[in-house]
Amino acid sequence: IDTRIVLPSGLVDVSAVGADIDDNVTLSSNGLIDASGRTFNFVDGSQAGSSGGEIRLVSSSADVNLETGSVIDVSSSEVAGDAGTMVLSAANGNVNVSGDMLARHADDFNGGSIRVDVDHHADLDGFLQKIQDSGFSHSQRYRVRDGDINIPGLAGDDTNIVASDIVLAADNGAINVSGVLDASGESAGQIALYSSGDIDVTNAMLDAFATSDSAASDSAGGEVILATTGGALSVDATTQINVAGTASGAAVESGKVTLRAPRTAGNTEVAINNFEATVTGAERIDIEGVAFYNDAVIGTAQQTTYSSDASSWLANETAIVNRLSLATDSRVHLLAGIDVSNAGDITITDELDFYQWQLASADVIDEGSLTIRAGNNLNINASISDAVNREVLYSTSFGGFTLDGPVVPLIKDGDSWNYRLVSGADLASSAVMATRSDDQKSTGNLTLASDVIVRTGKGDIHLASGGDLVLVDQTSVIYTVGEGNGTGYYTADIMDFT
Repeated sequence: IDTRIVLPSGLVDVSAVGADIDDNVTLSSNGLIDASGRTFNFVDGSQAGSSGGEIRLVSSSADVNLETGSVIDVSSSEVAGDAGTMVLSAANGNVNVSGDMLARHADDFNGGSIRVDVDHHADLDGFLQKIQDSGFSHSQRYRVRDGDINIPGLAGDDTNIVASDIVLAADNGAINVSGVLDASGESAGQIALYSSGDIDVTNAMLDAFATSDSAASDSAGGEVILATTGGALSVDATTQINVAGTASGAAVESGKVTLRAPRTAGNTEVAINNFEATVTGAERIDIEGVAFYNDAVIGTAQQTTYSSDASSWLANETAIVNRLSLATDSRVHLLAGIDVSNAGDITITDELDFYQWQLASADVIDEGSLTIRAGNNLNINASISDAVNREVLYSTSFGGFTLDGPVVPLIKDGDSWNYRLVSGADLASSAVMATRSDDQKSTGNLTLASDVIVRTGKGDIHLASGGDLVLVDQTSVIYTVGEGNGTGYYTADIMDFT
């Protein structure tokens, strides 16, 4: 491209789909792609502005190149609007940037978002520094399919990545961080590191805290996720993690740190070498020990295996937290992680009731995380539930007789399970919520059948679909019930809310 393409607030999609190693997407020195917003002036003197658009540069087999002098612009107008989104994808090559990328935004609006997907990157650190000067302060997501991701320490107070949403994924390599990742802001952000290999965090700062000091403004804390599918986690004592929220202008412990790693040593340990960081502002530090299963059907037989394995692993909780010197930290929770994947469809045929798991295990399995990743369709034909039990609402005795009231679903207090449910999943990615990219034409749907409920108590429910999210009818529902607060009772039947 050696010309000007101007589409204000629009979408520009440039793809090289050839199979040769020289089928690059190249923006030459005279090239300009402008999807920035515009300012509109009205006769009464008022102004309005539009947000930036989206620019996608994709090479299926080779590189994406921005030569010196080239410009791509997703800035907003000067008076109003968020900056836009930039996607640079070279899944079998590299992204080389010598030109300018712009994502300026109006005051009190969001900065730009950038997603980068490469096979390898010879100078990721230099690339990141260029990105930080371009205005992509809303979201920065980097995927390296083959090779390590290294975030070195910088001189002085320099920061490696600044954005509200920071995601690094190394599909076939390790992640090493000794620099500064900053997702702090008036609203706390997220930092997520996903790797197939080791994650080593040394003398680093991971900031995802809320900065608001207004007495009239409360803000939830942020989240830091360190997750490996086949390596080990190591976080040294010089590392600082801050996920604090704010309440009435003061910092509060309302954030979350998640350490996700495989179960090891015959289902008795977890692949965490050490976690010695100073953690500020966390309400919870979750250690998720993951067992991986490859099933196309999730029925009673599979669930029996999952629960038995989880109970056996959780029996080692004391030994695990003692080894990590975390036994006295009340914020630490050990969670059984269940990760079910299949390259084709996955169908849930029998109800998954995690509260019944808790009762059957005498409270050993009181919380956990369920991850289901279907390469094609995820068919939820039976409910997934936690923190709810069907019980007799009341009993009345008179004249030697007992009259039972109705049986209703009642909320049960305590910790709850988290769910990650993904259809059209990109199983080659180390990021658990990844779906296949647009050029792969994913058609995997996530479908809830009639009379199917997906619910938990205080846990999180994350959904991602490469195709559609299908709720077959009004009886297909997804919700969190929360927990009881005070006296009395509260039913958890979603139909009571209508």
